[in-house]
Amino acid sequence: MKKLLVVFALFISITSFAQQDSVQSNLQEAIAARYRLTVIGPSFMGVRGGEDSIRKLGGTLLVVKKGLYGTQERREVTSNSIKDGVRTLLAGKDEVELLAGERFYANSVAVGSDFVTIGLLSVDPRNFQGRMGRVWAALNFFFDKQTVSNGDLNRINAAMDQWILPADSLSSAPQPALAARIAASAPLAPSIELKPGATREEIETGLGKPMQAITFGNKMWLTYPALVAVFEDGKLASVERNEESFGNVSLNAQQGAEIYVDGELAGTSPTTLRVPTGSHKVELKVAGKNIWEQQVRVFPGAEVNLKPNTPDGK
Repeated sequence: MKKLLVVFALFISITSFAQQDSVQSNLQEAIAARYRLTVIGPSFMGVRGGEDSIRKLGGTLLVVKKGLYGTQERREVTSNSIKDGVRTLLAGKDEVELLAGERFYANSVAVGSDFVTIGLLSVDPRNFQGRMGRVWAALNFFFDKQTVSNGDLNRINAAMDQWILPADSLSSAPQPALAARIAASAPLAPSIELKPGATREEIETGLGKPMQAITFGNKMWLTYPALVAVFEDGKLASVERNEESFGNVSLNAQQGAEIYVDGELAGTSPTTLRVPTGSHKVELKVAGKNIWEQQVRVFPGAEVNLKPNTPDGK
């Protein structure tokens, strides 16, 4: 009888571990799908590309809260610990602060018994202490074990959404609550004012990296959640909060293809972009190769739906 009880207890233990592993695996797949992972590293047997090369481009996400840190050294990635909304340093060092509104690729996801880890790589290089390079970071979100064992994806996503959000989840007019969070977390520096004549560098010093930058002729638009800075000949001309000066361009194309608007990287497909009114050149590129382009006319408040005929038929 005693042996039977031991065998039964062992069976229950093995079953429990198997179920827990299945839950974690399902959570990991769901989170990876939500962030649309970017694959980084050399190609087969290292024949092409280095360890930092992007092999497959995924989606982008935005930082929505200040207080996270990264580094330009991939081998010494800053590891952020986030529990109950509080961030602390888990490993590495607090080198480069991630800017509110800054875009990142998610390059890895791991789910443990009480944590979810997201690996990040900045879309744009940063100048840190005279050195240009992309920023690497790891975000470790800690939960009570029951949250993970129950597969409570809604609670897990809600906790992560306080810090990062998939860019594709943002509408052309960001939610007021989200805009307020970003604006509050990235206030203007005391010496920075949104006044005519300011340079792009001065605006980004105060507001951080824009969600989107589009150039057309001698004009440039830097899009932030709460406003759009309009430049002419490299100088700030006005600040717009009128949604009617923009339209939406939706692209249903090959997943992960880079979208360029007037030569500027604006996102990855499929997605919907908020674009200034006027005529714009829209291009799709895969691995740096142009696979489709079209001149598009955008009218105030209108929506343009594009379904490019790309070589793969998508």
